[in-house]
Amino acid sequence: MDAATGNILGLGAGVAAGPLPIVAMILMLATPWGRANGSLFGIGSQGVLAPLIVYLVAGKRAASTLDTWKTWAADHKAAVMAVLFLVFGCKLAVTASPSCSEGSSP
Repeated sequence: MDAATGNILGLGAGVAAGPLPIVAMILMLATPWGRANGSLFGIGSQGVLAPLIVYLVAGKRAASTLDTWKTWAADHKAAVMAVLFLVFGCKLAVTASPSCSEGSSP
């Protein structure tokens, strides 16, 4: 029983750390665009960490700025998601369209 617990402990720690880094590693290792995927994941992670960095650098002085960012994000979350879905949809359509036209003709 101890061996089974020891074998699964690493996986449990990985899941506890969050599934997003696991997905990013799979994308980096399993796709031909690993370097680009890794770079984009790093840039995205920095964007998510920006409020934390602002708070750590500026401390209490950043409270009004962070409150403004939080209010803006809460007020515009639907628009931000719509733009993200539109961008991803366009990317998918552009990527898929040449492969669809190269297939068998009707």
